[in-house]
Amino acid sequence: MVYLILAATTTPIMNNLAQHSFFSPPSFFPAEINPNKAAISGTMMDYSLAGQYWLPIVYFIGWFFNIFSEEFLWRGIILPRQVERFGTKAWLIHGLMWGLWHFFWKWQLVMLIPFALFFTFAIYKSKNTWVGIISHGALNAIPLIMIIIEVFR
Repeated sequence: MVYLILAATTTPIMNNLAQHSFFSPPSFFPAEINPNKAAISGTMMDYSLAGQYWLPIVYFIGWFFNIFSEEFLWRGIILPRQVERFGTKAWLIHGLMWGLWHFFWKWQLVMLIPFALFFTFAIYKSKNTWVGIISHGALNAIPLIMIIIEVFR
């Protein structure tokens, strides 16, 4: 829910930032992740998705390893050590670091930093890495769902 609110309120700002040279995504980024390009329905990276039944499987494998490795590294290893070192401020430091880890999405930082702080605070308070795995996994599963819809259309 927090992501939806942040996305809805910050999308116009992110699209505006993407127009400025410092924040602009690289020109080689495909339309799916580059707001400066027009997306074509039914394609991903200019490749038709219809009938490409192997693609959701390959995307799922990448999604799985991305989510689990990122969450276990950041929440399972780094955050506990930061809690030992920084105490109750660890979630703030960790959230900022994790948000800046995604700097390659610099036109989206106005959404990523607040989300990273909220996300990290929830994980810090719950003391449960699964909160991060499920939340991050659900967020990053949105493209997978869209790919599945287009493949089977």
